[in-house]
Amino acid sequence: MAELLRQNPQIRIVVVTPGSDEEMTLELFRRGAHGIVSREVEPELLVDCLRKVAGGDTWLDTQGTHWVLEAYRNQNNRPSTARPRRRPLP
Repeated sequence: MAELLRQNPQIRIVVVTPGSDEEMTLELFRRGAHGIVSREVEPELLVDCLRKVAGGDTWLDTQGTHWVLEAYRNQNNRPSTARPRRRPLP
């Protein structure tokens, strides 16, 4: 997926998954998915998803949004020594 996006940055990717899965959701967003929707979703919601993503928005259900936000918050809990230190300008 990442290679496809590098070659065609205008492409918007929606992934239809077999069900809700935290690890899969996080990995798909890391790789560049613009929308993730379960195969079990109502057809009208799938159409809404496709329209939003085609319009430039990101699509994710409530549970997926929670997982992504928690992963983002947990990044800030990593030790600060993992980041390279910047030297002050002379």
